[in-house]
Amino acid sequence: MEAMGHRTPDEVRHELECLRNALTLSEENTARDRKCSMDTSAEIDQLKLKISVSDTENCQDLAKARADADELIRKLSGMELKIHNM
Repeated sequence: MEAMGHRTPDEVRHELECLRNALTLSEENTARDRKCSMDTSAEIDQLKLKISVSDTENCQDLAKARADADELIRKLSGMELKIHNM
């Protein structure tokens, strides 16, 4: 890079404009990255919620299946007793 004293005002203005443009692009990229990160985080949170709901539903289904199985076992046991008592 040349020393400051050897550049013309036009060269300095041009370099300053290039630096401003680079800064603007960098700020835009940073803002886009933040938005993307926030969107990704929101998607992850939604997926975690769906998993949690699914897990809850699975647990409820399992509990109902166990209760149904217990009911069937109780009914079968009652039927066996009736058959043996005949």
